[in-house]
Parts: sequence; structure tokens; C-alpha cells
Amino acid sequence: MGKPFQTELSSIESTRSWALDQNVKALRKLIFSSSDKPFYIIGSGGSFSSCTFVADLLQYDGFFAKAITPLAIHQNRIRIFGANLIFISASGKNTDILSSYETAMQQNPNLAISITLKIDSALKKLSKKYSIGNHFEFDLPSGKDGFLATNSLVAIYAIMNKALDLSTQTKMPDPFTVDVDSIKAFAKKNATRKSFIVLYGGWSSSVAVDLESKFSEAALGNILLSDYRNFGHGRHHWFDKQGKDSVIILLITPDEERLANKTISILPKTIPHIKLSVNESTSNGTVELLMQSFYLVNEIGKVKKIDPGRPGVPPYGSKLYNLKYKTLVKNNSAFSSREYLAISRKVESIDLLTQHELSLWNDGLNRFKELFASTKFGGIIFDYDGTLCSSQNRYLGISNEVANAISELLKRGFIIGVATGRGKSAREDFQKQIPKEYWGQIVIGYYNGSAIGLLSETAVPDTASSPHPSLVAIVEELKQQELLKDAITIEMRPFQLTIEISDPLKWPYYRGIISNVLLKKNVADIQMLESSHSCDIVVKSKASKLNVLSPCIELAKKHNLPSEFVCIGDRGRWPGNDAELLSQPYSLSVDEVSSDIMSCWNLSGPGKKNVEATLDYLSKSKYSDHSFSFEL
Repeated sequence: MGKPFQTELSSIESTRSWALDQNVKALRKLIFSSSDKPFYIIGSGGSFSSCTFVADLLQYDGFFAKAITPLAIHQNRIRIFGANLIFISASGKNTDILSSYETAMQQNPNLAISITLKIDSALKKLSKKYSIGNHFEFDLPSGKDGFLATNSLVAIYAIMNKALDLSTQTKMPDPFTVDVDSIKAFAKKNATRKSFIVLYGGWSSSVAVDLESKFSEAALGNILLSDYRNFGHGRHHWFDKQGKDSVIILLITPDEERLANKTISILPKTIPHIKLSVNESTSNGTVELLMQSFYLVNEIGKVKKIDPGRPGVPPYGSKLYNLKYKTLVKNNSAFSSREYLAISRKVESIDLLTQHELSLWNDGLNRFKELFASTKFGGIIFDYDGTLCSSQNRYLGISNEVANAISELLKRGFIIGVATGRGKSAREDFQKQIPKEYWGQIVIGYYNGSAIGLLSETAVPDTASSPHPSLVAIVEELKQQELLKDAITIEMRPFQLTIEISDPLKWPYYRGIISNVLLKKNVADIQMLESSHSCDIVVKSKASKLNVLSPCIELAKKHNLPSEFVCIGDRGRWPGNDAELLSQPYSLSVDEVSSDIMSCWNLSGPGKKNVEATLDYLSKSKYSDHSFSFEL
């Protein structure tokens, strides 16, 4: 079973070079665009080492990140509602990663990223079932690992380092070097000892985790882990009682070199030790240190006559690996209920609610659903970006699937409203996809409802009018901000400014500067709204997505339809640009919700968001001759 470990070692340098040549721009952008949420990185066995490294990288970048195993997902011990999840698996097919992914989707995470080194894996197929799923696959040239994770681990380390380490984007690592002779000499003298104490610090922590994994999985010896200073808090006592059968492995980067040397100098000289060190203080050094540690594992294995690549697995080992344990783990079944999911989207701290408060929310949810089921509607008002058009298709327009769903409503005679921050591009997108015979049934509110017209009216919106004086004053102030120069682009319309950021990863930073400008300027009748890709500054008395409602109602009356309309959008939480639209009684969110108990609920299925959630809602509509309702 497996490959000889020595054979695996011969490929690790070429594997690192291959990994550094992979395109990680999309992965990097996706992770950093969601950095306002905590990250949990999930993996088993050798992959858990890479999860630890990814957590270190994200923490260094200033984000909350924690490596966890799949069991933590099953037992609901980690609150993942609204969090970002990164699943790492070389093959993407083991029971743990697949079942934990499915379980996680029931708990309303914000984003699910999966990464494999195999094309068309089972994990990829599973991720495609959920709109929040984003799969990244790489075709590892060295193929499947032996018993222990080796080339796959080097590949994931190097790929994720390239994607997440902000300090080394343009720097290529030095050629890999390892003092094999020193490692052989150490192994020959000390491999028969039973306990190996690994001391680490900073960027070497994930390498320590991996050493524990490899020594345990290949049965090479006991590993005890400690950072350099925690070792000083009692763990040193191990050598006073067990020193004759123990050795120390020191993992060293320049950041802890002096501390490591001082630590070892204080200990008795009779305690054997080996230093694995690199000259790189950044995360580049972690990858090289990992590769060095493989040689130590190999040499210890040679002395003990155990090939770490194929140590031999007992029959019960395979049974344990493939154990389908989901039904054996006690968890909180309420987490997977649709009611709990809906309320958790409303109340982020749902676990802090009293039983009475939870009962009130549950009653509100039931009343909301009953209201939808009992109301006859004449049409729907949609937000555009993030609701009908995904961010990936922003410049392509609505998909065929969305166009078909809307056309079905139009064919039955119902009215469609579109409330968007866009201008004529929204009209052009719809005219490409919707049959011309239905254009008179579609009302579009451009520039956040400051210009209203039917899809058939090509003269709307009129952008020739002079911009509102308040907007002019704000633009002048924004141009004075040195920190915003070359960072933003401004598009001015009569009653709206649209501001886009050159680097979306820095949006939270620039948002603060822009907000402060508005606060200091204190211009009356001005409001800042946020969308999925930009922010709009509007004249409140002129621009409101609710402006679309009245002409839609008038049009419905002309067609002898009910005057009630469903409102669907993605940014229902203030300052989201759908907050006002989704404050209406018959309102559904496909992403963010407000705290109002009788409006703006997100009742889409687990793992669904944005356009997929919109389609999910539309699939639940029930038609009659002159109206329709929803069974949510």
C-alpha cells in the first residue's frame, strides 16, 4: 500500500515549483472579499496540517481563523452561522470531508470554499449543489500520495501561501536545501527513543502539527508539542523523569533563533536535540521547514525499519478510516431545522435568546409565512445585482434560467418591477433576454428609483440633467481626500453618485473615509447605500427603490391584477441598498436580512444565496388565473 517515502521526497521540490506556478487570483480575491467574517478551515489527517498553516496565514493578515476537524462540524461545537468555511482535501473523497460539508450547509455559513488536488472530485460535485459553494481544483503532477501526505501537503502549503501571504507576492523562495548528513546522524543515534518533544514558534507551528501527525500515523514515536515559552511553564519537567528516552526537535526561523538557542543552552547537555532551521522569517520559510521535516521522518523510519510511505495498515484501520459516523454523533438537531435556519439569519446571537424571545421569533416567522400563503399577488419587484444577476455575470446580464423564470411570470400576465442602482445597462440586459411582447409589463427604477420607466421606454433614464448641488459638493470634498486619490472612481448622475473601489479588498477601509466625508460635510437629504460591488450616495427625496412600487400597482390595476407585490433583494440590512425596499410586509431577502420580525426574512434553502435563492423562491410560487401566492 502506498509509495516508498524516499520516492515521494524526490518530487517535493518540483511539486513546490509547480504549485508556485498555479493561478490563485480568483481564490485570493474570494477569500479577501469575505474577510469581515471569521474563517474555519476544515480537514482531516495530513490535511489538518495545511489547515493550521492556512489559519496562521489568515491570522497574520488580521482575520479571525481557526483550523478544525470535521467532527467539530458534526457536533455543532463550533458556531459557523455566517462564517466562512475552507475545506481542504487532497482527493476530495473521504467520508469525513464530504459528510461535514453537507452538515455545514445546514448551519447557514456565509461562504464555503473547497480545495482539492484532484480534478472532478466528489467534493467538487457536492459543492456544485450549493450556491455558496466555490470549488478550486488543481491537478497534482506527482499523483496520489503514499500513506502519508507529502507532495499534496507541499502543494497546498505553497498554493495557499501564494494566495494569502501579503508580504511575499513577488518573491520566489530560495532553492531548497537540507542537511541530510546531520539528520542521518541524529536518527542513527536517537531513533530508538520513544518520545520526541517538538519546540516551535511563529511560522513553524503547522510544521510541528504535521510532525505529530506523521510520527503517529507511521508509528515512529510519541510526539509532544510546545511553543518555546509554554515549554518553560512545566513541560521541561518531562526531561527530569523521562529524559533517558526522549529527544528534542527544534523548529527554527530567524524570529525565534535566539530564543531557541537560549532555551536549549539552559537544558542539561545530556538531552539530545536536532535543529531544523531556515533563513526566511516569512511564511515562505514554513514551506521549506515542512520539506526539511520530511527528511527527518524518512531517516527515523529507516532506522526503525518502517517506511512512512507504506507502513502497513491493519484491517481495522481501513474500517476506522471509512466509518460513516454521522448518525453516531450526538448533535443539536434544531440546528438543521428550516425554522432555526431562518431565525438564525435574523438573529446572529440566536443562542443568547431566552426561550420566550425564541418563541416570539418563531411566532413571527409562522405569521410571516401564513401571510405569504394567504395573499394574492399581482407581481414582484426585484433588486438587480445580487438578486437577478450574479456578481460573476455582472457584465453579462441575467442568465437564461433567470430570464425563463421571469418570462413565465410575464406570460401569465403578471407585472415585474426592477429597482436598481444601475442606469441603462439594466434596460439593455433585459431587452436582450426578455421577449419584446412583454416589455410593457416591466417597470424599471434606475439609479435607485430616481428615474422610472417601462422596459420599452428607451428615453429613460435621462442623464443629461445637471447633478443635484448636494452631490456636486460631496464630489468636490471627496476629490480633496489624498487617501482616496487613484483609489475610487465616481460616476455622477442627477440624483446619485456611484463610487467604485479600485481594490475591493480595501472596501472596509475606504468606506470609513467616505462615511467620514459625508458626516463632516453634513449635507441635508443625502444617504449612503451599499450594494454588492459599490456604494451609492443618493438624494433621499428623489431616489428610493420604493418609487417603483406605485407605477407597478397602477399597471397591475390596468391588468385587473391584485395590487400586492412581493419585494425581493439581497441587501436588506441597513445600510444595504435594499433596506427600504425590503421593509415592506411582503419582502424576501436572498442574503442579508433586517431585524424586523414581520418583513425581510430569508427563507431560502440551506446553502442557497443570491440568484439561486431567487430561483428557489420562484419555484415555490402557486399560480391561479389572475394572481399567484407563495408556499414558503
